[in-house]
Amino acid sequence: MFEHGFCLLWNQNLIVGSVLTNGAIALTYYLIPLILYTVAAAANVKIPKSYRNTLLAFACFIFFCGTGHLIDIALIWLPWYWFKTIWDGLTAVANVVALFYLLPMARRFIDFVHMETK
Repeated sequence: MFEHGFCLLWNQNLIVGSVLTNGAIALTYYLIPLILYTVAAAANVKIPKSYRNTLLAFACFIFFCGTGHLIDIALIWLPWYWFKTIWDGLTAVANVVALFYLLPMARRFIDFVHMETK
């Protein structure tokens, strides 16, 4: 099994581009929720208990997606394709769980938006 850099022909421009783009994506996956949490904490926003599991599900989803991009960087030098496949499976589970929590809330979000626009 070859590392992904082999597929990139060990072209430095492709490798640097891949590392920079995947690194930037991973960094934003981690920073955006942190910033949102910081803003909510500074505004002293109280999260109702009914929403906490949904937020936790989305936090897991975001963590798995961001870490997947870091694994993509490692794949340039390390042939961890089974690990990446397992990680993608865990990411898929996190996505489905987040969707499971989001669907029942969709109606409440729509009602809230309609109420705010009146």
